[in-house]
Amino acid sequence: MEEKEITKEDVLFYLDMIGSIYGPSFKPKIGKLKPYYSLIKERDSEEYKRFIYVYHNYRDCLKEREKTILDFQYGLKGKIPSLKEIGAYFGISSSRTSKIRNNAERQITSEIRKFLYGKSREYFML
Repeated sequence: MEEKEITKEDVLFYLDMIGSIYGPSFKPKIGKLKPYYSLIKERDSEEYKRFIYVYHNYRDCLKEREKTILDFQYGLKGKIPSLKEIGAYFGISSSRTSKIRNNAERQITSEIRKFLYGKSREYFML
């Protein structure tokens, strides 16, 4: 099976779904659920598959714990546990779990911005 090339539209869609300030449809949503929660309810939808495809392309920049937390949050490990349940899995609080999730999404956002602006990872490691 031929692998699909990731597009600018795909990564912008991902940024919108995680509620990134760099997403084209960003609106501050303090205390609200992230937009991807609606996608997770319909895991057979093309939008969910597109969201996960982008995530899989950028998850290598994360540490194992960050990957696991996002895998849980994005529904890749079956039932979607609460932040409290994910925290219990790692022996941390739900607020710490939320901070790790948000940091992981910011790291992916940083990698996406490099893609959008034509900078390679090597350029930023100098």
